[in-house]
Amino acid sequence: MAAPRQARAALRWAVATFLVTATTVGPAPRALADPGPIGTAAGFEDDDGDLTPEAPINFDWNNFNPVFWLPPGPGNPYQTAITGVNGWQFIGQTDAQNSNMDTRFAGGVKQDDDCPGVINSNVPNKDDLKRTYLAFKTVPVMGVPHLFLELAWMRIPQTGAPSADVAFEFNQGTVGCGAGSDSLVERTEGDILILYDFTGGTATPTLTARRWITAGTCEVSANSPPCWGQAFNLSTGGFAEAKVNSVPVLDAVAGDSDAVPLGGEMLGVAEFGEAGIDLTAATTSTGLGTNCASFGQVEAISRSSGDASSAAMEDLVGPTPIQISTCGTLIVEKVTDPSPDPSHTLFSFVANGGPSQQPVGGTTMPHSFSLVDGGSESMTVGGGTYSVAETILANWNLTSATCVVFSPGQIGPTPLAGTAGPTGGVLSNITVGPNETVTCTFNDQFQVGAPTSTPTRTATPTHTATVTPSPTPTSTATPSPTATVCSTVGPSTQQRLP
Repeated sequence: MAAPRQARAALRWAVATFLVTATTVGPAPRALADPGPIGTAAGFEDDDGDLTPEAPINFDWNNFNPVFWLPPGPGNPYQTAITGVNGWQFIGQTDAQNSNMDTRFAGGVKQDDDCPGVINSNVPNKDDLKRTYLAFKTVPVMGVPHLFLELAWMRIPQTGAPSADVAFEFNQGTVGCGAGSDSLVERTEGDILILYDFTGGTATPTLTARRWITAGTCEVSANSPPCWGQAFNLSTGGFAEAKVNSVPVLDAVAGDSDAVPLGGEMLGVAEFGEAGIDLTAATTSTGLGTNCASFGQVEAISRSSGDASSAAMEDLVGPTPIQISTCGTLIVEKVTDPSPDPSHTLFSFVANGGPSQQPVGGTTMPHSFSLVDGGSESMTVGGGTYSVAETILANWNLTSATCVVFSPGQIGPTPLAGTAGPTGGVLSNITVGPNETVTCTFNDQFQVGAPTSTPTRTATPTHTATVTPSPTPTSTATPSPTATVCSTVGPSTQQRLP
């Protein structure tokens, strides 16, 4: 039976206070992996059909072991776990299995149905999921930060020749659907649905993705917006790779909700699937859209087939709070000597660069703004390389301009390598990646002997530019003292029908 809502609230608090640390763990390599281009670039074995780290990458799902599943112990079918290893942020979710209290979609629900009905009932064998894993990390690709997303699912032992599809839905919104839809939220334009389509056995799966649209052509031609838009093939586009296990494999990360032994659980053939996606490359392509987005919730869904027009929605795992974004944050700070500045001098800046199209609701480039001593300007930007130019004022000397970067899984900010300048007041090669916050500080010194009776500029408020921030998910995480964090792993939990 699903845990009471009070227990869910306690679980949310417990996970929120869990300290994510970066460590290196995992068993020794046992064989050679056969990594594809996505896994090679990400440093994650995402298409070998098992969870055990192997050379030459030596990083797979079992590297996240041990994890702490909450609430602990058998008898709790709905558990969550978060951890961080080597910069990878991991979220795990367990689900009731082979149970008439499992959360599943009401009969007749289709993928386009916003806020669908959720009931408690048994799920067909081939569609009965028991766990899902998700991990993400920002990794440089030819000097440009890319966000890599790793997905995995496990289902109950199979009979016959099973075939099914598993979808992962990423939502930006925070408006709840109501009790009849469990803890699902209303969809927002730009939400993403990733479908893991396979025909059972050892067939290589196909990954497709689509965006929630309010205008345009729906995937299901008989429907009209709002709906899921046309499917974009991530696999043939070279943005994703995936595999289903063809031999029994060990899941050492498994929770103990179903009395899994301490050493983990063996999964039979076709009970485990994994995938790796270069989400930055996919979202900047013409197929999936050029605008970045911040997602606050994810849920896994099994459905009866890959045909969206006829597929019946079956099992629901989650929803799970998360903080993941294809956006970055660029912050410019102003410091003067002396500080505070008695003349309240106003310094002018122009930020420029990045992708040709910035995120909807984000900061359009070039972006002009002005700052006084102690002021700062925060910009939501797409991943890319930027420059910031300060207008050098009479009687002032720009003594330094440096940047630091804060990434999820990293303890504290670190200097941003590669920035050039300031040359003529321009700080160049400021690389901002998805889920990263880069803070650049410009230090100016007043020249001794210069007149001070008349300020060089009229004092104005710290922010003179109007910037509409992109939507950000609700978070209980505490920001870094030196940077406004764009996105970090948030608490993972879920609610069930009483």
